Amino acid sequence: MFFVFGFGKQTVKDYGQTPEQYCGRCHNQSLRRLAKVTSWFTLFFIPVIPYRSRYMLVCPVCGNAQELPKEEFEEIVRSLGIEEKVAAGGYQGFGSAGLQQPGVLNDEAKYAGKTPTQIAYLKKIENYERSLAARQENQEEESEN
Repeated sequence: MFFVFGFGKQTVKDYGQTPEQYCGRCHNQSLRRLAKVTSWFTLFFIPVIPYRSRYMLVCPVCGNAQELPKEEFEEIVRSLGIEEKVAAGGYQGFGSAGLQQPGVLNDEAKYAGKTPTQIAYLKKIENYERSLAARQENQEEESEN
């Protein structure tokens, strides 16, 4: 009997926007994003045990991610009254560009650690799901008329 295990699977939880802040990398004043990045031990490609959590403040312009201590992160979340939200469509780790738009991961972050074949397959699945959703919307509109 053999087991397939691994490290490095990452999930991203988006906590929303903070007030405008200055980014030292791109020199822009913008609304930053709060995110929690959790690394997992996997068994048969299923995340089983979290072994590391990082708390980030992400610039939406350049993607620069500043790591925060847990206490400071939790204080910001409490002070802003932010509810935890899972990043839309995303559960992969940050690439160099992180979150581009509020709650939306760019392709580099979304497909981090995937092979080109896996990325192509995942994109086909996403396109198929979008076309199904559009088809369902059209059918609902037709049935209402």
